[in-house]
Amino acid sequence: MEKTVNETGKSSRYEAVLTDEDSWRGTVNFGDAGPLLERLRPGDRVRATAWRGHIRVLGKDGVKQDTSAAPRDEVQMNAAVGVLAGLFAAQLFLFGAMRLARPRDYKPFTWDPYGRALLFITTGACFGVGLTAVWIGIPWWTVPAVSVPLVAIAAETLRLRLSRTAAHEALSAVDVSGPGRARHTA
Repeated sequence: MEKTVNETGKSSRYEAVLTDEDSWRGTVNFGDAGPLLERLRPGDRVRATAWRGHIRVLGKDGVKQDTSAAPRDEVQMNAAVGVLAGLFAAQLFLFGAMRLARPRDYKPFTWDPYGRALLFITTGACFGVGLTAVWIGIPWWTVPAVSVPLVAIAAETLRLRLSRTAAHEALSAVDVSGPGRARHTA
């Protein structure tokens, strides 16, 4: 170990400059001062784990710290994007199938207002659950396990609300002016 750089502020830098017996010299970057970098002093002997030409882990006396080159296991957001794509594809498929199956009566399976609202709900649910999973550290498979039921419940709630609104608008368009008579005001 030659030296360490622990600079915090607007542009933080966390680095360790290493050399070995074969006169190799290199700089290793870290995401934070972590458990090891803040303890290192010039002249310390450290153990470096290298893979594919990059130092991935640095360790000393049983304390290890991942470098910035270490692979990340944050597949929760990949799952969130995949679930979003799958649910959006399912939405488009359903809207197209309803358009073909019922060419004259395809509502409420239209972009305005149901499709757009459902896309926003789906996006919010997938990324909300995905980000929460990353922050908490729960496994990736919880993203589809939670997002899909959330979106299904939201879609059904939205569909029921839109059908109630449409029924209310249909009733308000009819004016009953006397016994047995109905006059349309539309």
